[in-house]
Amino acid sequence: MAITFDGAERLITLTAGTVELDVVDLYSRWKDYVKTTDGGKFAPAFAPLGGDPIDPGAGTTVPLYAFLVNGWRVRPQEASHTLAVTSGILLVDGGGDPFVDTLGSFIVRINYQQPVQAIKVETGTSGLTPEESAALTALDDRLPASLVGGKMNSTLDSGEQEAIAAAILDLAGGVESTATVRQALRLMLAALAGKTSGQGAAPVFRNVGDTKDRITATVDVDGNRTAVTVDAA
Repeated sequence: MAITFDGAERLITLTAGTVELDVVDLYSRWKDYVKTTDGGKFAPAFAPLGGDPIDPGAGTTVPLYAFLVNGWRVRPQEASHTLAVTSGILLVDGGGDPFVDTLGSFIVRINYQQPVQAIKVETGTSGLTPEESAALTALDDRLPASLVGGKMNSTLDSGEQEAIAAAILDLAGGVESTATVRQALRLMLAALAGKTSGQGAAPVFRNVGDTKDRITATVDVDGNRTAVTVDAA
C-alpha cells in the first residue's frame, strides 16, 4: 500500500488497490514524510493520543486515537470498494468526516474495525494520577457523538442514500458501453408496459407516461428487426 502526502493541499491519498488502512501505519508514514521530505514546513496532520504500551510482554497497547488537524483529510483510492480502517481510531479534531470523496463517481464504504471500549474514570480510588485522569477525560471529551456502541455510526442520511442510488443508476456504461442502468430501465419499461403502435412494419413503444416514443423499430416481412432507434433520455 502506498500513501502520498500533499502538504499544500493538506491531503493524504491512498493509492490503487488499497482496501485496508492501518491507522498506526498511517501515522508512522506521516512522521517519515515530515522527516525525509520538506513536509515539516506544512501544518501538522495529526494530534495523536494513546498508542502507549500496556503490557510490553504481551504486546498490548492503548488504542491509537489519530486526530486529523489543520484541515488534513484522507482520500480513498479511485475505485468503488469498502475500506477497512484498522489498528486505531481515525478522527477529526473537533468533529467531522476524516475522508473526502474520490475524484471519480465511485461508491466507497468505510468499515471501522477497531473496537472502542468505554473507560470509566474513577478518581481517588483507582490509582490514577491527576494527570492520567485529566488525560482520559480530555480523550472522552474529544470523541464525537457518532461513536455509538463501540463502533462508528455509519447510518446514511436521505441525501447520501439518494446520491449513492443516483451514482449507480447513472454510472456510465453500467449496462452497455452506451447505456446506464437508468436508461436501460426506461427502455425495458417502455417495451414491457408502454403503449404500442405500428406492430406491422414499424412498431413503436411509448414511455409509460405516454409523452414520447422510447423505441422505434423497422421489421422485415419475417418480423426481424432491421433497425432500431431509442430515446432513453
